[in-house]
Amino acid sequence: MTGFKGCVPVAPDAVKVWRGFRRHDLQWREFLDFLEDTLFPTEGTWRPYFGLTCYVAGIKSPKASASAPDEFALVFYESQEVYEEGLRTVAGRIYPLFPGPNFEPHRGRSAFPKRLQQPFEKNTPYYLFDNQVDWYHGSVRCLLGTATKAVDRLCASVHEVFATVRQSPPSGLDGLIAMVDENPDRSGYLLCWEHWAEGTAPAAGTLAQLTGLVEVAFHKDAAEPMKVNGGFYDTNVGLVPALEGDQLLRLQFLRRRLAVENGRPVSGPLS
Repeated sequence: MTGFKGCVPVAPDAVKVWRGFRRHDLQWREFLDFLEDTLFPTEGTWRPYFGLTCYVAGIKSPKASASAPDEFALVFYESQEVYEEGLRTVAGRIYPLFPGPNFEPHRGRSAFPKRLQQPFEKNTPYYLFDNQVDWYHGSVRCLLGTATKAVDRLCASVHEVFATVRQSPPSGLDGLIAMVDENPDRSGYLLCWEHWAEGTAPAAGTLAQLTGLVEVAFHKDAAEPMKVNGGFYDTNVGLVPALEGDQLLRLQFLRRRLAVENGRPVSGPLS
């Protein structure tokens, strides 16, 4: 699918922040096959009709700590209202149901982030900056690390770092979303994404300030392009690149708003 050049900036609270653990009896290759054959192609061929503007997914290494989620993603929409309106359709209500059998119940979380505040609470995603940004372009970095201290203490340490960053942000850093989650066994992890405007990402970003607070399970300084080579109703649809794990991927697809602006007919809900 060929996309039009252009930007679709959205508010920092217009992103679903997802983190999930694969089902305990599901082998790693089976899990990757599900992501490769079903979940990611669905995002690229179905969700754009519901106002998807950017999809950034991370897959940890199979050797990484079991306390860290196996797959985690930022799922950007034109707005929260567009997302909620999509759920009022039959197709929209089906979408949240199909990933369930492949993930551990009660461990996956998905939520819109809140503006950074005090106190920094666990199991809640936050954003630092209020400006609208298009994460489809620019540089995306991601850090996933397991807690080496009590989760509440980690929350306090992370908040201290972020408060300083927001007060004096580095030039070019225009998006940061993060959370500290606690698992049922009381272990925890930090998950943080940065967005840098095109051509501005330094050799070491703000993530470097967080690595000393956790045991690093995943750290990527760039997102690799990910493409779906077919449509929703096509056979033998595949994904490029192939999935192996330890990957940060940014989906390439035709955004609805740009299609409309360029006069291309768009079918589907809310078009």
